[in-house]
Amino acid sequence: MSDEIAVAERDRVADELHDHVIQPLFAVGLVLQGILRSTSSPAVRARVGSSLADLQEVVTSLRQTILDLHERQD
Repeated sequence: MSDEIAVAERDRVADELHDHVIQPLFAVGLVLQGILRSTSSPAVRARVGSSLADLQEVVTSLRQTILDLHERQD
């Protein structure tokens, strides 16, 4: 695979990850934030808060992967 084709393919994969993985995860995070604001149950707040933190870690990792794909030079 030529360097130009490899770069184009990495860019395509990065765009797909952003559009089809990160954006839906972001939407789930917004729903969880709404649940967090609407509940007064300490147990629910703790579980949803923990899930939001986990989700943020996943999104951060995916974003780094996308940046790495865009910046990687063969």
